[in-house]
Amino acid sequence: YGDITQCKMHDLVHDLAISVSKGETLHLDSNLGDDIDASHIRRLSLISYSHTTHAIPLSKDGMGRLRTVFLNRVALGDKLLEFKCVRGLSLPGSCIKELPESIGMLRHLRLLRIKDTYIKVIPNSVSMLYNLQTLVIKGCRLLKELPKDLQNLINLRHIDIDNIMKFLTDIGRLTCLQTLPFFDVGQDIGGQIGELGCLS
Repeated sequence: YGDITQCKMHDLVHDLAISVSKGETLHLDSNLGDDIDASHIRRLSLISYSHTTHAIPLSKDGMGRLRTVFLNRVALGDKLLEFKCVRGLSLPGSCIKELPESIGMLRHLRLLRIKDTYIKVIPNSVSMLYNLQTLVIKGCRLLKELPKDLQNLINLRHIDIDNIMKFLTDIGRLTCLQTLPFFDVGQDIGGQIGELGCLS
């Protein structure tokens, strides 16, 4: 973790990974098909080059079986509710202008990654994702504040947020925290240096 942004793997390892995962991984781009047998799919990657919202060619049950969802330049709104068992959710792209309150109902979510969006506010319902372990918010220049109850995410291990860390208070309650890029020390309660005392 940290400053590593990419890594390389040997061609044989790459081929093995593709071979093992091909039955459970579905990658879709702008040319979405209508008739896809996806009852076995666990990982979905959807990329839209036209910045428009596409229908996902999976049944509601199929979407409920997904564990990892990567949506690039795709805004789904309340369709997020259909990813009820998803563990990893990545939402990059400027077409994403808001997160619905319903994101707080993805109770199994372990990883939430939001990058280069036009989101101004992250709904406070995110603080109900009690199983969340990794929170990444990068390049969201319009974002002005974090959820006020973010310290309720007691299982949070990794925080990677740029620009708005000063809005993160009461960090001492996140006792599982292992990664914190920086901490703005202030005089206000919840923002003093003592907040780091309980963290390893």
